[in-house]
This record gives sequence, C-alpha cells and structure tokens, in this order.
Amino acid sequence: MKNKYLLLIFILFIFSFGTINVEAKESKNLIKGEIVLENFNIDGNNIKNDKGELVFNIDENLENKLNLIGFNLDELKEVKLVKDELYNEKNYILLNNNKTVSLTENLKIKNITNNEIIQSNLATKVRKKRSLTSEVKEDIIINNIKEALNLSNEYKIIQNEDFDENMKIIIFEKQLPNGVINPYQGVKVFVNKNNNEIQTFNMFDEAPETLEVKITKEEASNISEKIFKNLDNKESNTNKTSTLEIIRPNYFWSDEKGEFLDNPVDFVRQAWVINDGNAKVYVDANNGEILGGDIEKGSDHAKAFGHDSVKHSYNSAKLAESGFRKLGYIVEPTFTTSTSNMRSAVLSYLNKSTSYGFYITCHGASDGSYLSGGGGWSLYPSDIKGNFHLVFLDACNTAKSRNWADAFRCDNPRRSYLGWKYSVGADPAYKFCQYFWARVGSKPIYNLALDAAASVPGKGTTPIIHYGDKSWYGWAY
Repeated sequence: MKNKYLLLIFILFIFSFGTINVEAKESKNLIKGEIVLENFNIDGNNIKNDKGELVFNIDENLENKLNLIGFNLDELKEVKLVKDELYNEKNYILLNNNKTVSLTENLKIKNITNNEIIQSNLATKVRKKRSLTSEVKEDIIINNIKEALNLSNEYKIIQNEDFDENMKIIIFEKQLPNGVINPYQGVKVFVNKNNNEIQTFNMFDEAPETLEVKITKEEASNISEKIFKNLDNKESNTNKTSTLEIIRPNYFWSDEKGEFLDNPVDFVRQAWVINDGNAKVYVDANNGEILGGDIEKGSDHAKAFGHDSVKHSYNSAKLAESGFRKLGYIVEPTFTTSTSNMRSAVLSYLNKSTSYGFYITCHGASDGSYLSGGGGWSLYPSDIKGNFHLVFLDACNTAKSRNWADAFRCDNPRRSYLGWKYSVGADPAYKFCQYFWARVGSKPIYNLALDAAASVPGKGTTPIIHYGDKSWYGWAY
C-alpha cells in the first residue's frame, strides 16, 4: 500500500490594521460524535435492559409512525441509548437492516437516515436524460411525514425542489403567531428520486421563550453599526436589510464570549437580523443584546471579518484533519498563513505524487471560477494537477459547475468531491463540518453529506453537492 499524504489548508484572514496569530492557541478536541451509553435487548416490541427490565414499549401508535417513514420494525436488530456530544442530548437509536431512526427520550421521532448505497453517478450516466422528478409521489411522502411527526397546519412547506440528480429536498417550518417562520421548529427531508423513499430527515423542535418585540428595527440597526464599522474599519454603508427571524445565538462577534461557540447554546431567540450582503449581525428583538451573526464564505474579493471568523475557519480545518486521519490518510500538519504565500503552499502540496486528500476553507468567487483569501492570492481549476481521491472545497459556489471536480479528477470509482452549490454562511458550514467529519467512515461519503446537510435547519443553509462515486466510504487506499 502506498503512503497517502494529506495537507489541510486553512486560510487566515487579516484586518487592515494587523494580523492574528492562531498558531499559539491550544488545540481542543473538536470532534463531537455519539457515545453509546447502553445497549438494549429486543423482546418483540418490548425494549429491555440487561436486567430484563422494560425500558420502553413500541406501541401500535409508534409502530404506525415508523412505518409511515419507511422503517420496518420486523427487521429491527439493534436498540441503544446514545449521547449526542454536539447537542448534549440523549436519544434512543433503532437500527434495522438498512435504516437508523433516532427517538427522543420521550419517544418522539427525531430523524431517520438510510444506510443503503446509492447508485453511483458513473453507473447512471447512460440513463441521465430520464427525468426522475415526476416519479416522486410528493403528496404521499408529505402526508406521511405530517402524520408521523404530528405536524399541525402551522407547519408550512417552504422548499420543495430538486437538490441534486438523485434527491429532492422538502422543508417544513412552523409559522409562529406573529407570522415569523421558525426554522428551529421544522423538518428537513431528502427524498431519493430513484426509489421514492425518504433518504434522510431531521426534526427540529425549539421555540423562543418570547415573541415580544421591544427593540425597533431602527434601534437594532443602530446597535449593529459598531460591528459593521469594525469589519470594514470605516463607516458602514447604509444598504442593509433588517428582518425579524428566529436564530440560535452563537456570539460570533462578541469579545465578551471570546470565541465562536463550538457547542451551540440550548435555546433560540427572536432577533433582528441585519445583513449587508457579506456579514450578518443578530440583535435580540426583546432586549437589544448582540447575539452573534455570520459571514459569507464567498466573495469576488478577499475581505477581513475579524478574529471570530479566523477561529471558526481554524476549527473547521482541524475537524477535517481528524476526519482524514480517521480514514487512514497520513496527515501532514495543518498549514496556516495570513499572506500571499498560500497559493505557493497549496500548489506545492497539490503537485506532490503522494497527495490524494485535500480540504480548504476560504472564499469562493460568485461564479465559482476561483478561490481566494487574505493576502491577495487566488487559485483556479487550471492550477490543479494530479488524481485526487477525496476533496472538499469549503467555499461558496465550488460546486456551481463541475469545473473543480473535473480538475481534481474525482468523477471516477473510489473518488469523491464535495463543494457548495451556492453561497454558504460560515455558521451553517461549520455545523455541517462538525456533523460530517465526526462520522466519516460510517457510511458512503454521499450518504453522510446528505445526513450532515439535513442536520442543519433552514432553507438553503447547506447546499452541498457531491460528485464522484456515490458508494465510496472515503477510506485511503
């Protein structure tokens, strides 16, 4: 077996008045997976512990709901209690021959994932012209989900469209009494167009404590100005939008919090979201507190967004490093820089004969034609040489076309390319990475990418696209 080398690249952004050294920061264990707390015995529909005591019963009502989402209890082979480290919660996990269902501690269905291998793009090219969309029986699937999850009429379908050549995406979100749509009370569903089955979905059920608005839109905009002024080191432009939304605080810009939160808080709030097109600031609509925000990972020109952005990118790269190591790659040290030598460092790695895995987090051009970052460097598909096995370009628009995937020659057996189809925020991209890299090796890269995308609430938050072998797990070879 040949040695496989991997370089994880991290783009360090700069302020106009200085740079930030993250090398001195102590590395933390960022991988937040699932810990098995207890395995149970299956006695018909009774789930028992090792002492023979009843833990819970799968009654007729729950059995019917599981059938509606395509989980066959006759094939049930494993039940366990796990702790989700990322969200600090416990769930019951039910596994049959090809699917996994997660139940909350009070036995409500939370999500389902499908472990079946999806037919590779390579095998379906001969029938690519055949439209699969018309075969999806959307009404049946929608009604089954509503019934299985007890969704009221307050839950609205806000997205129902093709996600990629294999999947449709359907998103339900709850409309609150004041008309605001809450993405944290909703369901994100992927439907396999090849077999008309639910591939994966995730249920979100978090409501804000209050919908009372004491801060006006104008007041929120004024509060946000201190953030926008610091970002640009100048007077912020007035071309901003302000919308009332439900968000999860991440304290992205807060010096008091010190850093972007690796573990999300366990509550959501109603906030004014002030957006200038590149950055967002969340202002609590009830008390005016700055709750955080986000940045776009895509821009035609490199732009500095501050130390929280840098820390966020550093953590994403370290997650990728751990994930690649888990897959059996020999991992070279993560590379960090704030200068234009990023291009030369990347090209030096890409030209090595032992380079097969690659991850980078940076800016992507609006048309997907190049990558860029602090120091004025750029990277183009024409710069890529070699035959790569596993590549993830964590930047906006890197899967807007096949150009990058083709440049890395990933559209072959036992190869995978991941990129974003549209613009993506740093916050949802990081949440995707937290889920994805902690679970690599557990199922094919494509299936896992869909599961990770479904784990992040909201429309358009995780527009991940996969090119390559749909059946490949990503292991080094």
